[in-house]
Amino acid sequence: AIQVGTFGTNVDSDIWLFDRRTGTLSRFTTTGGNSDPIWTPNGKHIVFAGREASDSSAETGRYASDVYWQDVEGATPELLYAGRGSQYPWSITPDGKTLLMDVAAQPSKIASMTIGSPESIRDVVRTTFLNRIPKVSPDGKWLAHTSNETGRTEVYVRPFPGPGRAGRQETRAKETER
Repeated sequence: AIQVGTFGTNVDSDIWLFDRRTGTLSRFTTTGGNSDPIWTPNGKHIVFAGREASDSSAETGRYASDVYWQDVEGATPELLYAGRGSQYPWSITPDGKTLLMDVAAQPSKIASMTIGSPESIRDVVRTTFLNRIPKVSPDGKWLAHTSNETGRTEVYVRPFPGPGRAGRQETRAKETER
């Protein structure tokens, strides 16, 4: 699954599927404003940031996205989560039950949600800094994410789901100098 559209914007982008066997691309979404696709672990759905076809935010210059998923067999997209600001999905736990996403409301945060239960959303990392791009480890026990806490964007790793307030038990990944 790839995002195709104008570089630097999600307003006109859509999700396309690339078939490695045949080398062909086929359009998966058609409404525009769809980005950041991730596969569910079972390969049956693609989760993505998108906006409804009736959303006029593209025309007003104020783009906001919510989180959808769609069966790879081509069913209609289903809204998983809508909130204030924009939400961008980044990772799903190995058991396929929990979604991790950026929430671009002020302050920005990383949140998790049980798929199918939008009321289950909870903050995982919430500070005054820009925290983004949460990725859960293949065993589901660790979470890596970026933060600009030190004044530059760095990668942090923490236990997942992890106890305590955001920032506690985090370890900044060591940069490798070449």
